[in-house]
Amino acid sequence: MSINKKHLIIAICIIFFSITGCKRGNESNLEDIFFRTVTITIESTDNKKYHGTGVIIDNNSILTVAHLFPEEIDSIKSVSVRSADMDIQTPEIEKIDRNIDLALLKVSSISDYERIDFSNENVAYSDNVMFFGNTNGYGLVYREGYVTKHQTMFQYGESERNVFFISNTVNMGDSGSPVFDNDYDFIGILSFKLNSNYGQPIYEFSAVIPVDVVLNFLSSK
Repeated sequence: MSINKKHLIIAICIIFFSITGCKRGNESNLEDIFFRTVTITIESTDNKKYHGTGVIIDNNSILTVAHLFPEEIDSIKSVSVRSADMDIQTPEIEKIDRNIDLALLKVSSISDYERIDFSNENVAYSDNVMFFGNTNGYGLVYREGYVTKHQTMFQYGESERNVFFISNTVNMGDSGSPVFDNDYDFIGILSFKLNSNYGQPIYEFSAVIPVDVVLNFLSSK
């Protein structure tokens, strides 16, 4: 009997947390980050599937990036989200801002989740970071890295983005991954990678939308 690769990855992570004795609770830790991170699958009306990542920020809200969703919202056939301890749910798009690449999804109440811990400090060069990403749509994969460039305004396409950069290369499905610091505080959302003029990825430069931009987005109408 074959085992679905996504389910295998999730099972390995759950076993890891059981062995290491991490406990869920009010205090954020690696296990909490894992269970807060969700996989997102979007199916269009022409039956194409797109994968991404998001994060549970309170008991009924999920934050992710806007570019996962087609410009024409009517072309979306279905959106589904799930985490290791949450059944598949169909969210509603509460709001979306393509200029800063953020989207807020609403789902039915998710138990046991208080508001996420937002960092109140600016990131600095060489700060350690960690995240789980839905790499290539196969399920959550854990990675560590460090800040390679502090928060700055960066020209990306036709818009200027407020971002900082980390040493990890974004793969398909990683967009929307929540990024945390060594204190397990949320510091931003993984947005895009840089490519050379030849279309090759530039390693050690993936852009993260910082927490102050996220907070402004969440507080706006």
